[in-house]
Amino acid sequence: MAPTDASAISSMVLRILGGHFKLPRGTKAVPAGNVPGLEGILNPDFDIGTPGTRYLVTVKQTLTMQDVAMALLAREALGKENRPGSVHIEPIIVCKVMSPKLQALAGTVGIHVFPLDWKIPLDGMGKASIGLKVRKVSSEKSWRVVFALLRSGPTTIKALARDVGSSYGWAHATVSKLMDMGVASRTVEGVAIVDVGRLLNGVAWERPLEELRRMTMRVGGKDAMAAAGTVQSALDRWGIQHAFTAWTAGTIYTGYLERSVSVHLYLPRGSWDFMHELEVKQGGVELAIYLEDRDVIARSESVQGLDLVEPAQALLDLAGLGFAAHDLALEMARHYARDLR
Repeated sequence: MAPTDASAISSMVLRILGGHFKLPRGTKAVPAGNVPGLEGILNPDFDIGTPGTRYLVTVKQTLTMQDVAMALLAREALGKENRPGSVHIEPIIVCKVMSPKLQALAGTVGIHVFPLDWKIPLDGMGKASIGLKVRKVSSEKSWRVVFALLRSGPTTIKALARDVGSSYGWAHATVSKLMDMGVASRTVEGVAIVDVGRLLNGVAWERPLEELRRMTMRVGGKDAMAAAGTVQSALDRWGIQHAFTAWTAGTIYTGYLERSVSVHLYLPRGSWDFMHELEVKQGGVELAIYLEDRDVIARSESVQGLDLVEPAQALLDLAGLGFAAHDLALEMARHYARDLR
């Protein structure tokens, strides 16, 4: 059976709720995200608004006791915030697998749980809660999702997963982590990054680039770009693969006018001894040499005569330099972002 996309799932959810509640004609189920103040407690997939009630619907593969408890906690917390004339908010759970005992318990505490036909493929939806968690958005798999989301602007998680070649579940887990960080949000148009500054700050804590530095030296050159050209020429002669990153790559990719006073370079282990041939004792430019923690050298590309890491990696490394490169990291994020608000 072909996968069911999010729009088809939302239509099914509307039909299910329409059979139990009086939903006005034209009611829509829009993508939802973390509810402010209830991050980590309620993370609905759909928000269904009516004149008197907002239904926050979570789609699950399997109903658990924790799901019921969290929905109850959320309802109680939201109920205390209700004011006269305000819209009532009701958490709803729709799932494919549930025990009769747990369904009865949910009904006892007033949590609505509705069954979803077991033949309906969720294509990853509702699976993120079954142990799939993203610990760091700076990991290789997650950062591909993050950068694709930055470049695409508002999009669906399914399209995001397809663009980067990851599973729906992993893309969903990564976006959920971004929402928990306050970096991304869901809108009618889809998920989108809404606070790139917070993203860069978070990455700086997760993956400090300095932890990968293995060697520092000075090489000849009137400025950083001239020094990078000298290093490139020598490494080409020696047949050593490499990739410039951080300030060096970011400056070229963006055309940012601020000048760096250092060169940043990934080199494979075992090639560092050659670099002493280029070392100068006085003057020159600082060369910082890093050992890759992922396959960045093999994915390098030649731009303006230098072998550079990919743009996504350059942004990650700039963020990893923290405050020292924050302005250039912001400039690069804006340079590649399609719709950065």
